[in-house]
Amino acid sequence: MPPADRKRPVRFVAITASHELLPSAEAALDEVVRLRLERRLELRRQADENPTWSPYAVENTRLVRSIEGGVDDLKFLYPVLDNLPLLVFPLLHYAAAGAAVGARGQGHEDGVRLCFYGPPEACRVVEVVRDYLLEIGWLREAEQLLTIEEDRDRISFSHSFLRSSEPFDAGADDAIVWTAADLVLAYNVWPWFLDRAIEEDHLLINMIARDRIFPEGEPEFLRLNYFDRLRPEGCAEALAVKQPDVIVFTGEGRRGLERLNRIRGQSEGALLGIFLRATWRGLFSPNALSVLKAMRYGIHRKRYTLKPGEGLSERDGSRFASVFFGVPTKVQAKIADPFILKDGDGFEDVFGYYRALLQRVVDSAPSREEGYAKLARVHPYAEQLWQLSERLRPLWDELPLWRRWPEFINDKIATYNRRLQREFAAAGVDDGTLPLPTYFDADGRFLPQPSLPHADIDGSLDYLRRVYRPGFEQARRQYLGQSAPTGANGAS
Repeated sequence: MPPADRKRPVRFVAITASHELLPSAEAALDEVVRLRLERRLELRRQADENPTWSPYAVENTRLVRSIEGGVDDLKFLYPVLDNLPLLVFPLLHYAAAGAAVGARGQGHEDGVRLCFYGPPEACRVVEVVRDYLLEIGWLREAEQLLTIEEDRDRISFSHSFLRSSEPFDAGADDAIVWTAADLVLAYNVWPWFLDRAIEEDHLLINMIARDRIFPEGEPEFLRLNYFDRLRPEGCAEALAVKQPDVIVFTGEGRRGLERLNRIRGQSEGALLGIFLRATWRGLFSPNALSVLKAMRYGIHRKRYTLKPGEGLSERDGSRFASVFFGVPTKVQAKIADPFILKDGDGFEDVFGYYRALLQRVVDSAPSREEGYAKLARVHPYAEQLWQLSERLRPLWDELPLWRRWPEFINDKIATYNRRLQREFAAAGVDDGTLPLPTYFDADGRFLPQPSLPHADIDGSLDYLRRVYRPGFEQARRQYLGQSAPTGANGAS
């Protein structure tokens, strides 16, 4: 379809807080220990073998989900600032964008429509947020923010995609933004709405490049694991990249994304078979050469034998992705946003980084109200966070997870520490340090911990003040003027 026929701007946002549910707390513990031990061994192997390409930089302790004693251990409900859970932040970010669209009009006076997909407890939080957004005028009617309770018999990545975007009256060519509900500081959502690539393709995958977040001379305040290397058009060398938890797709592209469910949780052998079948289809298409290049890249990627500067070109990556998903797909490395990559996957992310950063700012003032006013220097919706913090207080006596906090999280950390130390010692990789610090005291007060070696809080605050917040303001002006972003980070 010609770009002129595509409806602009993006008016649909799907947010999901549903992820894999393990059968018991013991199974969750086994999975977390396995993952962290594997990562530690991999880091040691990289250090010993000194491969030409090393994708791993840090290890963390994953937050996986189980239900025990009626308590849904859902990371999206973990408090990341005072009593504010993770999921509140992306809701605010996209609702603010929706209010701006509605205020601008131009045929879209109803603004952006949001749909939240998650378990009942998460949807209950969203209801409180929705009431507040209606009160302040960011939503004109309740139907602009829908909630859909997850089906626990059908929990999967692709099912979350489908259910969270089903309620929209979006046509096959209307663009939808999908995001996970654990992106805390990624409030600059404008580049995802501004990107014109979705007007020509049905699926847009923006890989985030380390070199564009941290160019020469910019301190790397966040060290992350970058699992791929992508060479942008016109660049001589490939960049270290990682796929974010934000994807833009059309109704047609959504059907292509169903194929993701085939590869999640599969064994190495099964994955190989899936990609070989995709390759076989591609070899009998006009994209045959790009498919062969993608397979060659995949082999070297798996073996960590990529040479310096070597990687897959955006064009070949896009063509291979188009074959795999069955719809025209664009793979690119244009948007540079560290907070899109830093999601709340682990204890270290939620408490060691985001809670440490946000709580430090708020607690540095004489009162909480003054603290949130101080937070406004780095976060544009600090006032709304303060108001929601007050409105969510009654739910701490209602939701099972919150009623047991902090006893729940302290017991969990103690259990994980005992098991991790035992497994590390058995594998000969115990470094003598406690795997997880105690983040809360018995009364629920957050306990500040020394900064993580791969997460500089001071550097992050400086980046937020100096780069990210100004980029957000400029991107908002560009969006309201409907001009395309010009900066390397897609936001300035």
